[in-house]
Amino acid sequence: MQLTNPNLVYTLIYESIVGKRVAPANAALFLDEFLKKRDKLRVYNTAFGNKKPNQKEALSRCEKMRVVLIDELDALLTQKQTLLYNLFDWPCHQNSRLLIISIANTMDLPERMQSKISSRIGNNRLVYEPYNLGQIKTILDSRLSQIENIFDSRSLDFVARKVSMYSGDIRRSLQITKRAVEICRDKHFG
Repeated sequence: MQLTNPNLVYTLIYESIVGKRVAPANAALFLDEFLKKRDKLRVYNTAFGNKKPNQKEALSRCEKMRVVLIDELDALLTQKQTLLYNLFDWPCHQNSRLLIISIANTMDLPERMQSKISSRIGNNRLVYEPYNLGQIKTILDSRLSQIENIFDSRSLDFVARKVSMYSGDIRRSLQITKRAVEICRDKHFG
């Protein structure tokens, strides 16, 4: 969600490998070659042109296993889906040394992807159920216990009950309590 353009993912991965920033198109070309080829050191060295990096450091960077965690994967879904194809294709290559872990709020996201992408993802899904009333209440109590008696326990029960009935999203319950504090602050100090 922090990226203004989904293709900036290429730039971020490139930067983590090479240590400098380039345009997404250049980063994508480099990553495609780097993650598919066995001779990663040669590909890595070509990214520097005439200015060769320290070979010991370069070798270390090329041998590393990389784990990319992508939250809000559904935000990267574009019409052509080239980015998603590349992200899930690269780990399929024998020498890629790349693992992609993705999180999406959309349950049917793999079904909305092109079949060539969903075939690379596989069927490994870990579905998190919405939080129930007890869990929301426990989390709210834990988070808000650091603040001296700002909420009556009945207020937190009410928030937990409403959120658990509609979404079970703990972020929503925390937003509600934050907004309640803001309203009280504005009323008394505003």
